Amino acid sequence: MKYLVLSVSIVVTLFAFSMSLETGEVSAGLSSSISISIYNFMHGIFPNNLVDFDSFHLWVRKAAHVSEFFIMGSLWLLTFHLFHIKLIYAIPLGLVVALMDEGIQLFISGRSPSLIDALVFDFLGYLFGHMILRTFIKIKK
Repeated sequence: MKYLVLSVSIVVTLFAFSMSLETGEVSAGLSSSISISIYNFMHGIFPNNLVDFDSFHLWVRKAAHVSEFFIMGSLWLLTFHLFHIKLIYAIPLGLVVALMDEGIQLFISGRSPSLIDALVFDFLGYLFGHMILRTFIKIKK
């Protein structure tokens, strides 16, 4: 079981890195197509919404950062728990991964790293996932 969780943690981390390896054009196209689908669905439910598409698209992109790193934080905390590694050590891992994920974009056409994305959306999403799962582990004990 613990090796399966470790494998999934690694795959999710590599997935985050792979998304940062996409060119700006590919990344924008992917997030735009997802945003358009969600926006049209929401517009069908709330036809009089006042949110313009560009603002909505930005919200979807930031929510993707938080969600991806929330899952990652939960998985790495579970991995550390299963391998009996002090859980506090999972926190610097999240910071390093968030900074590396954004740093990759230095080398990709049409992309640029954002310290705000790394620290606010990625790392805080990671910490939130970490803390939620850590709370459940404490309750279980």
